Parts: sequence; structure tokens; C-alpha cells
Amino acid sequence: MKLLPNLEAMFNLAGNALSIYAGWQGDYYQNSFDHLRTYNPFIVSELDPRTTLYRDIYGGVKGAAQGWNYQAQVGFKKSNDLAMFLTDDRDTRRFSVLYDTVSMVYISATAGIELWPGFTFSGTVMQNMYDPKSEDAAWHLPEFESILTARYILLDNRLLLQGDGYLARGVNYLNDQQAKDRLGSLLDLSFSAHYQVIRNAGVWLQLNNLNNNKRERWHRYPTYGLNILGGVFLRF
Repeated sequence: MKLLPNLEAMFNLAGNALSIYAGWQGDYYQNSFDHLRTYNPFIVSELDPRTTLYRDIYGGVKGAAQGWNYQAQVGFKKSNDLAMFLTDDRDTRRFSVLYDTVSMVYISATAGIELWPGFTFSGTVMQNMYDPKSEDAAWHLPEFESILTARYILLDNRLLLQGDGYLARGVNYLNDQQAKDRLGSLLDLSFSAHYQVIRNAGVWLQLNNLNNNKRERWHRYPTYGLNILGGVFLRF
């Protein structure tokens, strides 16, 4: 029998402006082929679909006041049979899935503010520190990630302008010499615009990866460089 807690306690120190909380949570995650393929589309078709069991002990602060909202959390999570990914020996274009018991300390923070009517700015930062039991690293799992977003809605909600910045540290992998290595970091800057021309129709434009970063999230699979997308949208 496995104990899967779901407990949380919160105390308001200053109304909605400042609250502290702590919790203990446990759950299962089924590593089916469809779930793993959604995360890594390059996995091999022959899998050992194990179930990940994790328990998470966490605490943090959160609040909202005068246009601000924020949350910061730190936690310790232990996962049994956590899925990781390494280049497959038989087909180097694919990734095999391996499992390990992994202890992880994580820190996350998010904040948002409305600087003036229609203009909002938000950001999220996450840091994971892994300690696998058997493997040398948590292969191809993210460590540091940060997302910044600025949104401006104007012209009576007909025009939406958005800028995004995404920063991520390279993940650990085994190189061609079977030595532990790290892929390159990513800095991705993007811009998008949506304009409602009439009530049920409009146009949109996306400029992705403006700095033309060719980072590999998965070994041997570089991301797209600068790309531009656009079109029309209809609502019924």
C-alpha cells in the first residue's frame, strides 16, 4: 500500500497581499507511449511503460495587491521510476526511455503586474536540481527555465500585441563518445499581433525566434531558426 497524501495549509499574514502556505502531495503518473511521445516526439516505439510515483513537500508565499500578483515556492520531490531520455544505441535518430529514482529540489517564482490599462507584464522562473540514484544525470530533463511576457490590448480590445522571451539552460546528455555533456542554452525572443478586423474575423502574425537561435532541446534535433507565420481567423 502506497501513501499518497494531499495536504495543504495556508495562513494569511496581510489579507490578500501576503499569505504563506505549505503542503505534502503524492500522485502517480502513467508513462504511456502517448504521454511520453507528447513530451519527446522522437522516442522509440518499443517502451517499458512504467508508472512514476512521486511525493512532493513544498512551501511558499503568494499574494496580490494594487495590480500585482506573485507566488514563490520551494520544494523537495522524490520520484520513483522517473522517465529520462538517451540516444538509442540501435537508431541514433531516436531516444530510448530509461527510469531512475530521482530526488529533486526545486524553486519557482512567478509574478505579474498591470502597468496601465491594457498593458500587462508577467514572468516565471524555475530551477530544478536533480539527484538521480543510479544515473550520472537526469538526462534531457530541464534545469533552469525563465519566461517573460508583455501583452498590450488596445483599440477597444481589437488589437493584441505580445512579446515573449524564453531562456533555458542546456540539458545533460551523453555525447558521441558516451561522455556526459551539456547541450547549448536557448534565448528565444518572439513577437505576435492579432487584429480583429470585423466582429467575427481578423488577421494574425507571429515572428518566432527573432535572434535565430539553433539550440538543440533534444540531441541532434536543432530548433527552428527565425520563422514567420501569419493568417486569418474566423469566429462563428
